[in-house]
Amino acid sequence: MGEAMAAMGVGPKGFVLVPYVNDYAPDFYAFQALPVGPGAEGSIGFFAVNPWSGYVWNLAGCRQVTSPTLKKEQERILKRSVLSAPEARTLGEKSPGCSPE
Repeated sequence: MGEAMAAMGVGPKGFVLVPYVNDYAPDFYAFQALPVGPGAEGSIGFFAVNPWSGYVWNLAGCRQVTSPTLKKEQERILKRSVLSAPEARTLGEKSPGCSPE
């Protein structure tokens, strides 16, 4: 998630992740990102991570978060997978059940 937050312009010490259960995508890892530091308030956003591919979704607008560094990490996740190529493709393409705006 650190790489995803960096892709959104949030520094490594500028947030904390709070896990929660996303009822629409119970198989995904779900987090709320909260700002930290002096005067920090509100929420940076809600995110879901595909556990098979490492794809990160910003649930506001149902947009996939991408960056070159994040893509490299996702490739490493897929290489470590014990799934067959068709299984990895099918599971990796799953979205968290949100609808793009």
